[in-house]
Amino acid sequence: MKKKTRLWFLTALVIVLAGVSLYLFDPTQTEPLYADIQPDSGKGSNTISYGLYEPDGKIIDNGTVLTPGPDNRITKVLSLSHFIEVDRKYGLVVLEDFKQIPFTVDGKTQTFYSFVMTPNKTINLKIDLTVSDGVQELDYLIIKKPEYLVTDQDIEKASALQEALPLRFPINRQDNSLNYAVPAQTFTSGPNDNVFISRQAEELKILFQSKDDEPAYLSVGNIQKQDVDYALVAFQNWEQVPVDGQQPVLFTKLKPGERAVYPLQFPGTDAEQNYQIFAFPKPFQVDRKDYASQHLYGTLRTILQP
Repeated sequence: MKKKTRLWFLTALVIVLAGVSLYLFDPTQTEPLYADIQPDSGKGSNTISYGLYEPDGKIIDNGTVLTPGPDNRITKVLSLSHFIEVDRKYGLVVLEDFKQIPFTVDGKTQTFYSFVMTPNKTINLKIDLTVSDGVQELDYLIIKKPEYLVTDQDIEKASALQEALPLRFPINRQDNSLNYAVPAQTFTSGPNDNVFISRQAEELKILFQSKDDEPAYLSVGNIQKQDVDYALVAFQNWEQVPVDGQQPVLFTKLKPGERAVYPLQFPGTDAEQNYQIFAFPKPFQVDRKDYASQHLYGTLRTILQP
C-alpha cells in the first residue's frame, strides 16, 4: 500500500514539473515572466515583492551597473507584486544623482506616477527615461500610500509609511569628492536616529504636522560602528524641494554616534500636504554586494499646513 501511494505521488510530481517546464519554456510564450516570486511570498503572505527587469524578462540585481543605450535612454520594467488583502495605492519617483527626473509610463511622461493595486496582483511597469551625460546613480523609489495623511498621529501608521521601497543602481563609477553641508549643531550623546524631523534641535519629538512658516530641524544620525555618508533629499507632495530652501541635495558625513542637525525651511503650501525627507547611505557607492549601499532611510511624514 505504501509503495502504491509513493508511486502515485512521484507520478503526480513529474506531471506537475512537466507542466511548469512547458509553461516556463514554451517557445510560443510571447510575454516575458517578470515576477520573481520568493518562497515566503505569494497569496496570503501579507508581503510585497518588487524588482527591476530587462524588457526580455531578465532580472536585474540591486546594485548592478546600468548601461544607457543610444541617446542615453534607459528602458526597464519595474515589477511589483502586492500580496496584501486590501487595495493600496503606490507612487513611483525616479532620481538621477538624487535629483528627480521625468520618466514615461504608458505613453505619459511625468515626474510622479501613481497606481492602485488590488489584493494578490502583480503589475509590470515599462519605464522609459533619458539620463544626463556623466550621471553616476539612478534610483527608483516606490512610495506606499503617497496621498495618505497621518492626521490621527498614529505612530504605527506613521512608521509603516516611513520608508520608501528603493531600487538603487550605479551607472558611471567615479571617485567623488562630496561637498558636505555644515550642520548648525552636532551632538555626540543623547537620542539618535538615522533621519528625523523635530521642532527643537535638542530633542527627537515627532513633528506630525507644522505650519509651512514655522521653524523645524532635521537630525541625521549615525548609529553604525563606522563613518557614513548620506545624500539627503526632500519631497513635498512627491515633488522634490530643497532641503534647506536652496540646495536640492545635501551631503553629510558622520562619525559613529554623531547626530548632525540642520535647520529646515518648509516650502509654502495652499493645502495640507505630505512632507518627507529620505537619507541615502553611501551615495555614488552602490554595489550589488553591499546591502547598505542599496538601502535608504526616511523621516516620519510631516503634514504641512498653510
